[in-house]
Amino acid sequence: MDATFFLTKWSLLIILLCFQEKTLACQQQVCRRRRQISDEIVKVTDGTVKLELRGCTGRSPTWVRQIAYCLNLSTIEMALTIKDWYASTYEKCSKQGCSNYVSGNKDNDAIKNCIACWKGSVRESEVTRNFNLTAQEVDPCIEKYIYAFLNKDLPILNPETRLKSHIDLADIRPAEYWWSVRVELPCKPKLFKYWNAYCINSFARDLKEGDYVLVQNNLIEDKSGRITFFVQFSNTCTFEPEEVRIIWDESTPAQSLVQSSAYPSQFPPAAEENFSVYFDVDAAKRLIDTDGGVPKEFRRARWQAKKSARGKRQIEEKTALARIGVLFPCSVRSFRTTDIDVKLPYRIYGYGDRFLIDTDTILGQENGTKIMNFALDYGFDETRCFFDSGDTKLVPNPPSNWLKTSKARHIMTEKKASSGISCATCVNMRSDKDCLDRGVVTPCAPGEGCQTEVRQITRNLKLITKACKQRIACQAESMGNASPQCRPKEPGSVCRCCCSSNMCNAGNQHHTGDFFICKNSFM
Repeated sequence: MDATFFLTKWSLLIILLCFQEKTLACQQQVCRRRRQISDEIVKVTDGTVKLELRGCTGRSPTWVRQIAYCLNLSTIEMALTIKDWYASTYEKCSKQGCSNYVSGNKDNDAIKNCIACWKGSVRESEVTRNFNLTAQEVDPCIEKYIYAFLNKDLPILNPETRLKSHIDLADIRPAEYWWSVRVELPCKPKLFKYWNAYCINSFARDLKEGDYVLVQNNLIEDKSGRITFFVQFSNTCTFEPEEVRIIWDESTPAQSLVQSSAYPSQFPPAAEENFSVYFDVDAAKRLIDTDGGVPKEFRRARWQAKKSARGKRQIEEKTALARIGVLFPCSVRSFRTTDIDVKLPYRIYGYGDRFLIDTDTILGQENGTKIMNFALDYGFDETRCFFDSGDTKLVPNPPSNWLKTSKARHIMTEKKASSGISCATCVNMRSDKDCLDRGVVTPCAPGEGCQTEVRQITRNLKLITKACKQRIACQAESMGNASPQCRPKEPGSVCRCCCSSNMCNAGNQHHTGDFFICKNSFM
């Protein structure tokens, strides 16, 4: 089916408004003013372009949401306000070349004439005055989004070898990275790596095994417009490059979503795999304010901000959005930050398969960072736990019981009868008190004791991690306390203590002076 901007007068009016008449799309459905992620997708490798408009008439099309976002207006308010103007504009501009824009259209002159008609219609109407805007404010938003919407220059998938391919993105793309490209593999390979892109699988719908939704952001240095990916086959998953499909989607507000770089770098994974997470809190808050396809996690933030009306403590939207829940498919050995700074802008809580990144609202503030860097130890040698960035769920503003529902805690509880001791568990806390306040109690497996690890980040900042640890391994690591690796109060120092009684690492298990001394140690 051809994708057109002005499909027909009535089809786009139906998208904008909630008519009471029965139509094929909304027959016998309740029309609700709910904005959801649009179903407008472009299936690139099918050879055809398909414009899908499903659901109730309350769903606004992508270009309305984009312009509302650009102008910082409510999507539904804008859609209802422009209904009369849109009807007359359709009649006028369709006669000036704004109809029958099919896929692959690259007639830039025709597109410019159509946009000029739009701009002229805006200036002649009451629309701008209704929103207290000027034409000079509206024109750039039309340029940024409508031009890309009309120009259906599509990305191209180019295989380089059987294992490596690259995607050449369209030269003209929606502003603010309001797009995504989904790579659909016939099966899930052992390893999937990508460059010059981030993954947002956490927010994708109808995702199947072997799918990866890739986006870009303004911190990507390579502006070539190319995304490269590599696969490593397994015994159960092999395919030819011709079997790979890509789907171009201009309805994804990627700039507002939590994004992850690629990991791991190899199979089996390295002792520590490094990756980064990008999150623009200000863009997410703007998406909430404009009601443009808000994911359910963001709607929770808006609900929390209104709880004070019921006598509960008010939680600011930005504060709520500054917390990111991390859910791995299996329990990992450790997950820590690699950002070494005396003004460390976030902390990590949790253990096993669930963690909480608390940014203390630093993200999104003026001159604040939008990128966070981490190191992940799968513990593959012991548990065979393995997954990639597409399997990890990143949840902005997770529910309050996020850490309490950790799968790892339930698994460890089953081992309690055969072990007999439990340990305080926390990751990268700034003090023993923080560990007690925010950590959890973990029953240990047979042969395990309790470990405390102290990393000196700067002279004034140390990070403390506590967990169950195999006694032999803990003893071996603690021997490093007598080596140059353990230098109290010197940046880069790593010191460890071990003990074997119940909750023996709960308090201050170490004394730091000129020398690092462990208390209650079985060494």
